[in-house]
Amino acid sequence: MKQKLKWQSLASKLIIGLLALGAYGYIVNRLLTFRFWDSILASVDFSGGSILVLLVFSVLWFLNLFSETKKWQVLLSVYHSISFGSAFRQVLAGTVTAAGSPARIAEMGGRMAMLAPQFRVHAALMTGVGGLMQTLIIIIGGLGVLLLPASPVHHLMRISG
Repeated sequence: MKQKLKWQSLASKLIIGLLALGAYGYIVNRLLTFRFWDSILASVDFSGGSILVLLVFSVLWFLNLFSETKKWQVLLSVYHSISFGSAFRQVLAGTVTAAGSPARIAEMGGRMAMLAPQFRVHAALMTGVGGLMQTLIIIIGGLGVLLLPASPVHHLMRISG
């Protein structure tokens, strides 16, 4: 019985690996055969202002990873205590797997793969809860911006209206 489970596990890992290889191969192929790279690269400006913007975006990206890691650590603490480093690896695994999937649906699998099997169902549930929290924050922030009197949206509405 145990030998049969080992082969099933190996076969399922092989199938998942082949699917992931095929998906990422497709993405790489599309990027390599993209015809407009020259136009995109010609539009890039490496002035002092654009380097500053790149630096600010990099800092914000790391802050986002830090806050996402802390959120994941807190969400999982209901079921299982994990270190910040372990949570960071799980967040990165989820981010990498989500990059090639529609609507970041594979993020859950990337995070779950880094956990022990008995905690994977909890991780799936907490990934959903975290996604709902993130969506709620985006909606509240978006509504807040719309309510500001000097909002760019109001300016655009006056121009088009």
